[in-house]
Amino acid sequence: MNKKLIILSGLPGSGKSHYANLLSGDISVFSTDDFFMRGGAYKYDPSLEGKAHAETFRDFLEHLEAGIEGPIVVDNTNLSAWEISPYVLAGSAYGFSAVIVRILCDPEEAFARQAHGVPREVFDQMVENFANLQYPAHWQVVINKEK
Repeated sequence: MNKKLIILSGLPGSGKSHYANLLSGDISVFSTDDFFMRGGAYKYDPSLEGKAHAETFRDFLEHLEAGIEGPIVVDNTNLSAWEISPYVLAGSAYGFSAVIVRILCDPEEAFARQAHGVPREVFDQMVENFANLQYPAHWQVVINKEK
């Protein structure tokens, strides 16, 4: 069985979660956004961002340790190699082959759609980071233009 790990990478509001929802089959999705869901509503608190990422990664590791082999999707912004690499390394240790899917979207459209309330200056820095993101040569990267 080919164990697949799909790591989404893109700006807030670019359509990463939409892309994840379009994937068919028995997949497991890990998203920091889930940490902020309360009673069916999204309640983002930037002061809890670090805790949210740590919990998401812990849940991901527990999933790997449980031996579940179906496809896994990591639905976070993942705007730097250092954010992506722990998932790639952990997945690889459990026999998963990773593919990074860059979700491209017009930054102005993404800014208007994003549900996180990211301030303009922070969002603009994220746009720059994403534009300059360099992946290790051995990582498989594909491009998806969100419509």
